[in-house]
Amino acid sequence: MKKKIAIKLEKISDFYDEHESIFVIALMTITLISMTFNYLFKPYDLIWNFGNMYKMFLGYKVYEEVAIIITPICFYIGKIFFKVLGANYFVYNLYNLLIEVSLFSCYYFVLKKIIKNVKIRDLILLIITLSLGSSFGINGPNYIPLSAIFVLLIVLTNMYMKNNKWRRVVNGFLAALAVLSYQKAGAMAVLTIIIYEVFNKEVSKKSTKFLNLCISGSAMIACVGAYIIYLLLNHNLYNFLDMTVLGIGDFSSNYNLEWSSLLRIILIGLITIAIFVILTKYKKTSDYSILLFASTLTSIIYLYPIMNEYHSCIWIMFVVLFITYGINMIFDEFDSLTIKQNVLLLLGILILFLFTIIIWILKIKLYQFAKKDYGDIYFGSTITEEEIQKIEEVNQYIDNNKEKYDNVIIFSSYAMLYKHTFEENNKFFDLPNRGNFGREGDQRLIDSINQMDNTLMLVQDEESEYEIYQFPENVRKYIEEKYEKIDKLQNYDIYEIKNK
Repeated sequence: MKKKIAIKLEKISDFYDEHESIFVIALMTITLISMTFNYLFKPYDLIWNFGNMYKMFLGYKVYEEVAIIITPICFYIGKIFFKVLGANYFVYNLYNLLIEVSLFSCYYFVLKKIIKNVKIRDLILLIITLSLGSSFGINGPNYIPLSAIFVLLIVLTNMYMKNNKWRRVVNGFLAALAVLSYQKAGAMAVLTIIIYEVFNKEVSKKSTKFLNLCISGSAMIACVGAYIIYLLLNHNLYNFLDMTVLGIGDFSSNYNLEWSSLLRIILIGLITIAIFVILTKYKKTSDYSILLFASTLTSIIYLYPIMNEYHSCIWIMFVVLFITYGINMIFDEFDSLTIKQNVLLLLGILILFLFTIIIWILKIKLYQFAKKDYGDIYFGSTITEEEIQKIEEVNQYIDNNKEKYDNVIIFSSYAMLYKHTFEENNKFFDLPNRGNFGREGDQRLIDSINQMDNTLMLVQDEESEYEIYQFPENVRKYIEEKYEKIDKLQNYDIYEIKNK
């Protein structure tokens, strides 16, 4: 009897192994759907990213009219999604789902290369997906996970195309995509390629290593240069540089540290270094270990200047890859498990799958979705009818005052909630987070205010529920001290701006 059960269990295990890719991608997708489409509607990155993509969909010009501080690939692709499928939160979340599935699929193929045991790598992947998937989902289609895809593709290129003469060209092309998706990802990609080319054992001659770096660098410069030329021809190069490069110093003033995140980073960092030292000491380093350690080391860039749980996600993903590979090399036990151990791992995967389904059901029950038509921008979001009524109240207030004032401005992190933001587009005031104003910083807002006349300004008050540390408090104080407050509506102090 026991022998028959063992044979059946072995057949189940073998069947899973044969169809692994289908099973793991399906489970991962279900997990990510439950997290992506059910995030609470609130004025953070989720809404800000949607708002900027929606502005581009309406025809506003990125950098010149839309205040985006990172390189543009994520927003260009989002604009295409809106053009083809419609501009609403359902399409927005669909785009996010595609980014997340692509990210974890790339992660899966790296795991597949460094761990031969199917169940172990799938369990690791599902745990990582459950742990980090919700963090990526909270921001909607986001440049951070999108940019990490290109870095993971660089890792995969150097694993799967090791002896291919086109590998360095592909590296350069992917590095360019990383640069154009997020400045930090670009720096990470470039440094990873440099470290790997310098220290890998495939090539011994320094001149050859230098030539390989030149090939990758030339391919990257050609691709990035083509976009720079496009900006130049469209008279948008200065705006691009102002937002993405010259404003970096001001953005760095947003430095924020969560001590729990710092302690976790220090602990995991020490473990990572210890494993690399052990691999080096016992001569178990390989091109894979150098590549994975290089990407882990350079992914620290993602942590600056905001060191919190969300911004450490990419770093943790690369750390897990290296630690998993290192432990596998040190103990060499992952690939020789018994059928009993394999069945236990399968049960673990099944439990995670059931846990995901439970999360999905609970979120659907807990969140009250507003019933909207597909053509409404809120379709597919978790916005409630109460929230919609508050938004409509502000919209109505603005409409009632349009004839009296030359301009109405919403100076608030909430600005992307209102139709006026998209109809009028007041650029920096529509997303007033410190570091989003280019080289001149907060002073740019103050100078703009000083040039206004007969303007009604709705200023987010200090008691706002979603007040964040990035809001330019000095600009709000400047308005409070210089101009007359004439009204109050919800969480807005309303000022009349007159300078003539």
